Amino acid sequence: MIRPRIFTSLFGFAALILTLAPASDACRFNVRDVGFVEFNRKAYQLYFVYDDSTPETLTKSVDTIGFAALLDGNIDLVSIQTSDAGHDAVMDFLSSTPDRPAFVLESPEGDFKRIPCDLTGNTSQDALWTALETIASSPKRTELMDDCLEHYGVALFIEGNNPAANEAALGAVKAAVDKIAGSMDELPKEVRKPPVIATLTAEDAKAENILLWSLGIGDDDLSMPHAAILYGRGRRIGKVLSGDEISSSSVFEILSVIGQSCECGLDRDWMMGVQVPLIWDQDRRKTAAEQLGFDADSPLIQAEISQIMEIGRRGPNARVEDSEPLTAFMGYTEMTLANAPMEVVEEPPTQIEKVDPVEPRGESSKPENQPSDQTMNDQAIAYAPAAVGAARPSNPLQQENEAESPYTIPVIVLCATVCMALCAGGWIALRSRSHSA
Repeated sequence: MIRPRIFTSLFGFAALILTLAPASDACRFNVRDVGFVEFNRKAYQLYFVYDDSTPETLTKSVDTIGFAALLDGNIDLVSIQTSDAGHDAVMDFLSSTPDRPAFVLESPEGDFKRIPCDLTGNTSQDALWTALETIASSPKRTELMDDCLEHYGVALFIEGNNPAANEAALGAVKAAVDKIAGSMDELPKEVRKPPVIATLTAEDAKAENILLWSLGIGDDDLSMPHAAILYGRGRRIGKVLSGDEISSSSVFEILSVIGQSCECGLDRDWMMGVQVPLIWDQDRRKTAAEQLGFDADSPLIQAEISQIMEIGRRGPNARVEDSEPLTAFMGYTEMTLANAPMEVVEEPPTQIEKVDPVEPRGESSKPENQPSDQTMNDQAIAYAPAAVGAARPSNPLQQENEAESPYTIPVIVLCATVCMALCAGGWIALRSRSHSA
């Protein structure tokens, strides 16, 4: 005999399932995950500027060694001769220092910095390799990249000249970091380790001038303390705080964003800040994939996160055709032949002639020997690293009405099963009562 309290328990279980069902639509990526993905790569430009007096052997060595030394970095090497047309901004920057050859580093934001390097005489290949590696990496940047991989994020604290101001600012940063550490269990997605503080002393700052320059901190600004929040693949989130701007609340506001869902509708430029110059080699890529549960360099993952971010920015009910291309973050767009613009060819009314099919115009047209979109998707899935196995591959261009979560059908089936069990339980309970009566 099934008692009424069992019937009540079954009803409560069904209510619990229905309550938890909407939670299955939660985004499986957080802002920290997005920080490891490169949608539209904005690299630093390292210009090697030389003139007619520069030995040809040196220019060839710079091109060869520079390609190898910067291969895993976010710096692109560009060799230009003073007589070449274009590159006016670089030439204007070097107008006050006519010495050639010279190295000039340009940030994604358009700022220039001349890199001291002795390129006169018989510059050895080892010395040239060391000079180029120093531009792309440093001991402190290596430490910061390792901390970004292992932790929630990094609060980089740069000391100033005033000990009292340094102590007060560092205390505020520690209070914010401790507050984040105390609320790690409340995050929508688990992050194993809380944020850490990395301190750059006044003495260390002399050897980290490229790092400070990439953060917008000049030599004249080092009289006061600064705080910058880094996360993901060496990205700066929010603004660099300086002096009285450093408070526990201001640091906490920036740090707290890293653990939020990537659908939070934040300003993308603010969230996906400029990277510091860095080397991101295969070992770091592998470690990131193991810790994140997906390959951040996979085109499938990039397309999926790009779509989620676009929908989060425009709202859950936004239609694909009413928004910008979802692949805009990745630097390219696609269209199917069915939607491609076609040229209408009108035949003369008095003459019948055979008109060849018109090829679609635009950047999306493909050569005849190029594989189809479906074949390319299959190949991408087949060659994706094993770490992507934990992720659900998705098509970046979903159909207009395809907004359901992948858990929708299982939840519906489960709810239907529970309802059937409730009906059966109620029927048995009524039968039991009638027999007992």
